[in-house]
Amino acid sequence: MSKITVKFEFQDLLGKLVNKDNFSFARFGDGELNCAFGKKGKNCDGHEYFTDMSEYLLKILNSKPEYYVGLQNLGYNIWMDRINKLTDIDFCDADILHKASIKNKFESVFEILKKRDVILIAPEYFKNFNKIKPTHHIIIPEKNCWLSKTEIFKNLETKILENCVVLYSASMMSNVFIDLLYKKYKNTITQIDCGSVFDPYIGINKRKYHQSIIDRLKNENNSI
Repeated sequence: MSKITVKFEFQDLLGKLVNKDNFSFARFGDGELNCAFGKKGKNCDGHEYFTDMSEYLLKILNSKPEYYVGLQNLGYNIWMDRINKLTDIDFCDADILHKASIKNKFESVFEILKKRDVILIAPEYFKNFNKIKPTHHIIIPEKNCWLSKTEIFKNLETKILENCVVLYSASMMSNVFIDLLYKKYKNTITQIDCGSVFDPYIGINKRKYHQSIIDRLKNENNSI
């Protein structure tokens, strides 16, 4: 089942990046929804559900963000009753990046980003991520980065440039930062919650679909 009512496709995202039409794109998967609705424990990557993070994520869901908010169908199916009670929020597809990557359409994103000022919020293992070559890489803990949120956010704000692109591979913390920065900078920067979409491009296999991309990349490199 789905509750997606806003059309925001991969080509729309590409067009905005090319034209420097600034936007923000947050994503609510099962982990973000579990945390927002008060489930105890941690997500599939080992990030714990902290109470203050839960409160902020729920606050976002109970508001009407002016930016794009993606909803993952898996998360919706788990929390359908709770989500259907949210009257002030419209969702787009949370997985447009991942679907494009599976279909081998992601090189166009990398080429566009190489021409932009990019701030990457991601763990240290992204340091050799040469597909983008970010202007700044703000390194975050691989697990429970939320515990360092204040320091990370202050560091991020010192790097903000007009028309820059902020890319998040920062688990559930990404949504909170996107909301905070959107309120402050609105349409002067672009923000994208990338989730785990970059992982296979640096040889990291954390999701079911990652292996097929890693295999494809190996085949492409061997054919050169």
